[in-house]
Order: sequence, then C-alpha cells, then structure tokens
Amino acid sequence: MSKFLRPLGVLVALIACALATAAGAQAFERPFIGSLQKISSIGSTVPTNGDQNPYGIVNVQASTGSLMAGDILISNFNDAGSPPTGNLQGTGTTIVQMSPSGHLSLFAQIDPTSLPGPCPGGVGLTTALAILPPGYVVVGSLPTSNGLAATAQAGCLIVLDSRGHVVETISGPPKPHRRGHGRAQPAHPAGRRRGDDRQGRLSQQPAGPDHRAERGRAHGQRQ
Repeated sequence: MSKFLRPLGVLVALIACALATAAGAQAFERPFIGSLQKISSIGSTVPTNGDQNPYGIVNVQASTGSLMAGDILISNFNDAGSPPTGNLQGTGTTIVQMSPSGHLSLFAQIDPTSLPGPCPGGVGLTTALAILPPGYVVVGSLPTSNGLAATAQAGCLIVLDSRGHVVETISGPPKPHRRGHGRAQPAHPAGRRRGDDRQGRLSQQPAGPDHRAERGRAHGQRQ
C-alpha cells in the first residue's frame, strides 16, 4: 500500500469505529422493556394470612423438594391489613411460590418465635432472596415493630431447606481477622449436602472462632 493510501485507510477505520460506537450508545438509550406495551395479570402474591408488598423475587431453576422449576419464589415484606395497624413494613413472614399459570402456593411461613438461632428483632422478609444450588433458600430479615425505620433491628439471614423448613440463621457482624489465627476463606454461594438437605450449611467456612458470625441451627444438627 502506498504511503498516501495508508493514512486514508486509517481514517476510514476511525470513522467506522465512531459510527459503531454512536449506534451502540443510541441502542442503550432506549429501555429494553420499551417494546412491552401490554401488562397481563398472572395472579396475586397474597397468601392466606394476608401478607403483602412482594419484595424479593427469584426464578426456580431446578425442581427439588417443594421447589418447582419454572416457578418463582416471592418474599412478602408487609403484614396483612391496612395502616395504621396493618400493612406495616418489616413484618411480613411468608415466602410464596407462583407458577407460570398464576397458581399460588405457600412455600414458607416463618415463625419468629421458633427460629433455630438468633435473629435480632424477629422476622420481616426483605428483597434479599436467593436459591442455592442444592435447593437451599436464603432470605433476609429486616424486622420492625411498627413499620417505621426507627424501630428496625439488625435481623438476620434465614436459611430454609427445599421444603420451606428453617434450618439455620446467620446474624451478627464477622469479628475482625487477627494475624496468626488462620486464613479466612471467601464466601461462596453454594451449599453442602450431608445426609439430607436439612443439614446443609453455607460454604463460608471461617478460619476459627475469631472470624465467625453467630449461627443458629435446627435442633439435633451437627456443628
């Protein structure tokens, strides 16, 4: 290529890149749901106890226990009723499961008085909702006594098995790691199966007692 054509080729390439970049930026300026014009109601997320304000939502990828592939799990943040005595934030205790056709079933109703470990303030299920590979469900709790932020307490993470039974709570901040007391391993979003899924635990294995959050387990489970 001659020394006169080489700069021309570079200029053409730069112009092509600029046009491609502009086209890409223009594509991202439009919301991806902009073409969805019709809203269809599938069903209600309110269970029989009247909990409302669906917060967490997660797709069920595989069938195990009571979990059905293709359904969605939904955690409710508010209790039943209407203000000032009902529909209070941080008081919902239910996780429901909805099928693609709109069939609603109760996956779990968590009793704050029968948790296997500490959960400061009780139960108020949040948007923190996930399904781990073996079928364990983890949901966050940020409870209040009257629906106001002023009464919110620390709560916990609640771990349920695939049939909606609470098997563990995780609460409290991790203690600072001290040099010479082992190496802390990073958290990993997976569960471990031992015997049956009631004995699963999150694989955030601490190096020792100085790097642990408080954990509670269902009665009779091994540490």
